[in-house]
This record gives sequence, C-alpha cells and structure tokens, in this order.
Amino acid sequence: MKKILSAIKSGFGFFSRIPVGLSIEGLNELVERNYFFVLIASVIGIIIGSFGIASIQIFPPFLSAGLIIFFIYFIIGFNHLDGLMDFGDGWMVHGSIEKKINAMKDAFVGAGGVGFCTIYLIILYAAIVEIVKFSENAYFIFLVLFVSEIGAKQSLLTIIQFGTPIHKGFGYMMTCGATNINYIIGLFISIILCFFALGIMGIIALFTSIGFSFIMLNIFNRNFGGINGDCIGASNEIGRLIMLITIIALKNIGM
Repeated sequence: MKKILSAIKSGFGFFSRIPVGLSIEGLNELVERNYFFVLIASVIGIIIGSFGIASIQIFPPFLSAGLIIFFIYFIIGFNHLDGLMDFGDGWMVHGSIEKKINAMKDAFVGAGGVGFCTIYLIILYAAIVEIVKFSENAYFIFLVLFVSEIGAKQSLLTIIQFGTPIHKGFGYMMTCGATNINYIIGLFISIILCFFALGIMGIIALFTSIGFSFIMLNIFNRNFGGINGDCIGASNEIGRLIMLITIIALKNIGM
C-alpha cells in the first residue's frame, strides 16, 4: 500500500502542478504501474472540467475557451507542451536522424518548435470554442474536458508501449513499465471512463486518438529512429487535441 500511495503521489507531482511532492522512488513505482496514468488523468480531468463548468456560466464562449486553456496548463504545467515544441524543432529539420535528434534536444527553441506549438494552440483554442458552443448544458463541457485528459494519457501510454527508446533518458525510464498487461489495464480503465462519460461518442474519440498515436509513432520512428521524452510529451498534447476534434466531428454529423 505504501508503494501504491507513493506512486500516486509522484504521479500527481509529475503530471500536474499540484504541490504533493515528487520522488525518484515514487516515479519508479508509478512507471511499474503506468495504468495509474489514466486514473491520475481522470482526477485532473475532473478539476479541469469543473473549472470549465464555472467558466461557461460566467464568461462568453471565446473568453471562456481562452481561460480553460490557461487553466489546463496552470494545472498540468508546460512539460508536455515543451516536448511538443522540441518535437516540432526536430521534425522540421532536414537531414539525417542524428541531425533531427540534435535539433530536438537543443536547449534553444527554433522556428519549427514555435510554429508547431502556435498552430497547435490555435487549433486547441478553436476546438474548445466549438465545444463550448456545442454545450447544451454545463455538464457537457465537463465531460468533454474530462475524457480529453484520459485520451491524452492513453495516447501517451500507446507511444510508451509500442515505441523504442532512442537513448537511456527519461523516455527509456517511462518504457520500463510498458508491459502488455499494464497497457490492457490502462486501456480498459480508459474505455470504461470514456463510455460512462460520453457513451459511444467517448469510445470512438478514444480509439481515434489511439489510432492517431500510431501515426505519430510512425513519424517518430522515421525521423528519430524511436522515441524519447519529447516524443512522449508531444503524444500527450496531440492525443488531447484529437479527442476534442473527434467529438466535434461526431457532434457535427448528429451523434
């Protein structure tokens, strides 16, 4: 029980800015039980979703969407967004795999990272505006923000499970707990939570996000020869966005 509590505590310490503390021992325990990622994401999703409810009750859609994005990163921090920017830098570089990896690991952010991150945030903002407009009641925005965090972590788990680390850094550490049983448990939890939140729509959005993770994995493999911490962080951000876009598409066709 002590190990489980340590894993959960470190999980919130790593995946959010909630001041609960973080330890190497706890991270090791968390990695060995990486299906906890989904459970931690569900709690973070409840917090973000609750803010979404309050926001749309007080502010108009465009301002509310901006505040929701601010609150998302206020809660989870910029670690994954930093990974997205670094991935953008590496992806945009022409040349060998080594040259792309060096660009991704460079401490300075280039035009590729800035451009990629800017486009991502614009699309994220537009998606949340549409979700707010779709919300017939405040509860819907809560559910969408809730499942989008779950989808983000399931995308991350998919990259960890099927990706090959390019060096023994943080990405390698994350893959240490990538067992078939852990992935299946995490996926089962995600399916249950998404189904109870949004029904079939939630399931479709979840599997669309997972499917897109394999596209991302192919991009990582072709450009970098595998994955690292930046790739894992990027998959989290892209997973959230794909969840939102899929839900919007499904609502547009009348689901």
